[in-house]
Amino acid sequence: GVRISEEFVCHAASAFAAPRLVTLPGGLKAEMMQPNWFWPRFSGEMLDQDNPAVRTLKSVVFLWAHPVDVIESAVGAKKTATALVKSDGRESWRWKDTNRVDISKLDPRYDGPSREDLMTSNVAVALEGEFTSYFADRPVPPSLITAPDEKDGDQEGENAPKAPEVVKASKQPTQLVVVGNSIFISDAWLGGNRGGDQRARQAALFATNLVDWLARSSDLIALRAKQFANRQLEDPDFKAAIEELNELVDKGEVEEGEFHKLLDEAVEDQKSRRAYWRWLNVLAPAAFVIVLGFVVWILRAAMRAGSKNVAQQSLAVEPSDAAAAAPAAEPASSSIATDTDEEPKA
Repeated sequence: GVRISEEFVCHAASAFAAPRLVTLPGGLKAEMMQPNWFWPRFSGEMLDQDNPAVRTLKSVVFLWAHPVDVIESAVGAKKTATALVKSDGRESWRWKDTNRVDISKLDPRYDGPSREDLMTSNVAVALEGEFTSYFADRPVPPSLITAPDEKDGDQEGENAPKAPEVVKASKQPTQLVVVGNSIFISDAWLGGNRGGDQRARQAALFATNLVDWLARSSDLIALRAKQFANRQLEDPDFKAAIEELNELVDKGEVEEGEFHKLLDEAVEDQKSRRAYWRWLNVLAPAAFVIVLGFVVWILRAAMRAGSKNVAQQSLAVEPSDAAAAAPAAEPASSSIATDTDEEPKA
């Protein structure tokens, strides 16, 4: 139901940056970073948000990826084909000359795509449903497993090896994934970037997620996604400054001394912004806690002072009220004394 084309999927901007040797005015050569067309980066809407294997990824980079074309007539009614990873049709095209893939030897002004070349290409496709075996209507090749042992000699008749039973069709719906690239899980990519490159970790996450999804273990995908989340903040101001500087270099409007000056200024500005946000993250929470504690202390002090005033007012008695209450109590006490002094009458 799918076919891998002998072409490369390219991205004009959303791609892994690679060094490029640029000749500046005056003959000076400098190494600049520019997107490598043949190392496209797929993120956001380019990843199927309905599939758990790719929706937890921030991005994934494929090196020299081939397009995976879906043949609708061969898919059939019992299978469905879904694009897990696809390119952005606004900046993507197919590179047909597979012998020229060195980005440092290509000129974007002449080798870049035209508007007619822009198109969306699938890079990873998932097939789900019932599959038919390749040997459903073909003879089975001799099996090495059932071959007789040399020490037992030739076996004939009932003891002769039998062809294995052919499973002509899947007994229940299953899943299959076709990726137009294998470099993303190679030792050269994963081993060479082990522990330090976020792109390599995302590639490993994509591969392990596919294995879990094919094994119908989506719960493991959700757990693993938390470990590989990339929370690094990008600096849009620095990116915009570098892009603007590259444009000036391409137009020849920047001299040698001015180029290095502007580049140093952009780097220093980036360091200043990073230091600002770093100290803000350290001091802002502490300042918030201190201010909150001061406010709570003021409120508690006010509550204690109010309670003390209320208690003092409730215990205070007016002198005129005490004097008026004293004579009223004497007759009762005198009458009681008189009654006790009298002798009992017969």
